[in-house]
Amino acid sequence: MSRKISTPSAQGSTPKPQTKPKTAKPFPDNIDLTLSVRQPWASALVRGSKDVENRSRLTRHRGWLWIHASKALAGIVELDECAAIAGNRFRLPSAAEYGAIIGAVEIVGSVTESKSRWFFGPHGWVVGQRIAFTSPVPCSGMLGFWRPTPAVLAACSRELKRFT
Repeated sequence: MSRKISTPSAQGSTPKPQTKPKTAKPFPDNIDLTLSVRQPWASALVRGSKDVENRSRLTRHRGWLWIHASKALAGIVELDECAAIAGNRFRLPSAAEYGAIIGAVEIVGSVTESKSRWFFGPHGWVVGQRIAFTSPVPCSGMLGFWRPTPAVLAACSRELKRFT
């Protein structure tokens, strides 16, 4: 018969309690930056299969971003590339998922190398948590980081509250 024995630490005190596993942080209610990404890459980001966003430079930004799916339609080569990487998790974006904010992602790092199947470089923004909206919020996008209008922000916040 075996028993578990609790042994004191080297200094003679009682053993330290185990730390609780980290739990996911709640979605913030103050996201104000947005990044436009072409489809189908935008959908892959917010739906959870794409864990790195490839960019031409690193970013110091850490935290949440709204993801805007640009109006530009993806070419057949991009659709095939995304489908090959995502495998059975790939689905075509709906018409409502173009020219709209479709969700939010948390940027947790910026790398020049990665083992992720999504990394093509030269730089990658590492994605942590993410959420996909059930109702995309239509709006025009811009290059780089940008801030949506107050009305669009309010609509995004309402959509986000469905998940909190």
